[in-house]
Amino acid sequence: MLKQLLIFGTLIALDAIYIGSQYKYLSKMYGGIQKSPLQINFVGAGLCYIALTFLLYYFILSKKGKILDAFLLGVGTYAVYEFTNYATFRNWPLYMVIVDTLWGGVIFALTSKIYYSIYV
Repeated sequence: MLKQLLIFGTLIALDAIYIGSQYKYLSKMYGGIQKSPLQINFVGAGLCYIALTFLLYYFILSKKGKILDAFLLGVGTYAVYEFTNYATFRNWPLYMVIVDTLWGGVIFALTSKIYYSIYV
């Protein structure tokens, strides 16, 4: 359980840095799409990070998988979210699809690197 907590916390910390650096853009983008200010549903966010933790641990870290595999899993996971938004929201920017999909790979790879530096 301690290993999963490390993954969970690392994902949140790295995403906080990413979201913080993009907050002005994200706030404007989401506000324009939903016609109201950005408000985070923390229960939904928590469940999302639990799912991300499970995916990364089960498919990569528990099997001592490669960092490249973690990157690809992250790209695939975030791509599903981004392409769904791109398909369903008329104003979802292609820029966001590309940047956030790549971020999925980066966050999974960095989290794996941190995990391996402690547990392997």
